[in-house]
Amino acid sequence: MEPTDRNMTIAAKMSALYKETIDDTFGLLQHDTLQTCINKLVKAQHIYICALGIQMQPALNFKDKMLRIGKEVIVFSTKEELYYTSMCAPLDSCFIFISYTGESKRPLQVLDYLIEKDIPNFGITTFGENSLSQKTTCLNVSTREKLTSSLGSFGFNLSVMYLLDVLYGAIFNSDYDKNYAYKCQKTKAFEKGEGRKTNNKLIQD
Repeated sequence: MEPTDRNMTIAAKMSALYKETIDDTFGLLQHDTLQTCINKLVKAQHIYICALGIQMQPALNFKDKMLRIGKEVIVFSTKEELYYTSMCAPLDSCFIFISYTGESKRPLQVLDYLIEKDIPNFGITTFGENSLSQKTTCLNVSTREKLTSSLGSFGFNLSVMYLLDVLYGAIFNSDYDKNYAYKCQKTKAFEKGEGRKTNNKLIQD
């Protein structure tokens, strides 16, 4: 963006950035890598996400979607929580590490422990070589932002949200009828309890 940009110019540039970021991220996806990550999540009885700082919100959105199909996801808020939980995590867990640089020391230490104990895991990080991608299977995000000079983590967060939505969609589709029935049943019960309704025909069931 430029200092002289008007509001609609900013809106147009953001629209272009969103489209280019999603296209970039999709272009980086590889079928076998994606399938490996999906298989780990489908089999997991306990899903943990290490997404500290600005990556928390996409992770929490993923957690919310997964809860609606009966799969609990824990998103760590501190490195201490990540460390001590990993020490007692059962073998049917799966850990997801979300990191822009792929170089955060404590998560990498935890990852080494998980690898030693043969606990499933994978990462989401920028395209290109880093410590995280050297240690585990990784899905790659679009790399359009510098580490410190960007105006905001627009591209990275959008890429992460897209990849987590792809994972959610694939998990949902792995047992579609069961997940759809569960989601509808629980959602209807919740909405009834809340007394929510709408007159907007565009979103009425």
